[in-house]
Amino acid sequence: MALGSLYALSPRVLYPNSKGKIILVGDYDAQTQLFKLDHWYLRVPFIEITLENRVQMPEEIKEIRRISLERTDFAKERDFDPTALNFDPKKYERKDAH
Repeated sequence: MALGSLYALSPRVLYPNSKGKIILVGDYDAQTQLFKLDHWYLRVPFIEITLENRVQMPEEIKEIRRISLERTDFAKERDFDPTALNFDPKKYERKDAH
């Protein structure tokens, strides 16, 4: 669920928060250099950007401050469905300490 939900997270949320707001939790095996993702979370509040299906100039991209994740922030992927009853986007949030 953790990996599927991270892959499904909208670029509108993923890109502007990729430098320090998204925390990965898991186990790293130094010998094999593999990381097993157990969970991830996004520190809230966070930024969402407006992305349209066209080329946008940087000044056309707007930032929106958000306080929670919603199911609509995730896309349906092969093994992940944001409308599934067992998926709660709130479990991928943590209050920012600042």
